[in-house]
Amino acid sequence: MLFLVLSGIKLFRGLMRMLDEASLSMDRLSEPFGRMPVHPETVSGPGNGPGAPFRDVEMVREEYESGKEERRAARRDARIARKYAKGQPQRVSDLGLF
Repeated sequence: MLFLVLSGIKLFRGLMRMLDEASLSMDRLSEPFGRMPVHPETVSGPGNGPGAPFRDVEMVREEYESGKEERRAARRDARIARKYAKGQPQRVSDLGLF
């Protein structure tokens, strides 16, 4: 009998935890969908200049490296915001202390 009572309590707590997560998910889904990307200036499309075969190799490499750093920073900022919203601890490397 005690086993059934404890199993029922465990099942109830698991159900309540699942419902809390479903509620948080629905809150996130109900946010507006028309948001702009984090860094729209990094998005490039056709017609932004000459194609790759006609450009200077050093300039292309420099643009790639600077874009790479911008994308890393954007991912880091998104990770920090996501962890802050969830109340999770931050990485030491994300805090910029070192």
